[in-house]
Amino acid sequence: MLQITNYLKAYNGTTIVKIDTLQLPKGMYWLQGQNGSGKSTFLKSIAGLIPCKGNIVLHNTSLQKQPIAYKQQISYQAAEAMLPPFLTGQNIIDYYKYIKKDDTTKTNFVIENLGIKNFINNKIGTYSSGMQKKVSLALAFIGNNSLILLDEPLTTLDTESSNNFIQLIQYFATQGTSFIITSHQHFEYSNLKFNNYLLVQNNNLIIQ
Repeated sequence: MLQITNYLKAYNGTTIVKIDTLQLPKGMYWLQGQNGSGKSTFLKSIAGLIPCKGNIVLHNTSLQKQPIAYKQQISYQAAEAMLPPFLTGQNIIDYYKYIKKDDTTKTNFVIENLGIKNFINNKIGTYSSGMQKKVSLALAFIGNNSLILLDEPLTTLDTESSNNFIQLIQYFATQGTSFIITSHQHFEYSNLKFNNYLLVQNNNLIIQ
């Protein structure tokens, strides 16, 4: 369960998102809102990438009090893939495997299902935006994550790649992984079953 209390993220005194209390049981959630509403900021802060006020607890582990243990449970994928162009896809995946202590069998399963095996040994600088996106998405699944945060994961993906990615989410969900996904793409036409929809509106987060 993800528990958030007295959450506040502001820039230069301007409130971006404010949450008094929020409890999300294990499951899948679609985070919605207009451009600039604070969706990405919210995801980054609960990923522990940017500071915020309040307390965020994932399975009894506090981001504020136990940051390392907290971050070991969580994975975040940004809307835009920003990978070192001088490394290969395999280089960056191996690095993630090392720091997150992932096993080769699971990583190979992700690589196969995202269709990146054929170009993974090429330099990232030679990749198209869609190829970079697929490697970035693969990184999100590496490690023993109880919660995966995905910011606009379907952008730059073609229809086949999007379908493969959705199937990968479904598989990991059956294994007990929770997801919070923000997307302007139409997930309602997929087979993903969301526990709830979360809406960022007027600097507040509402459960719909």
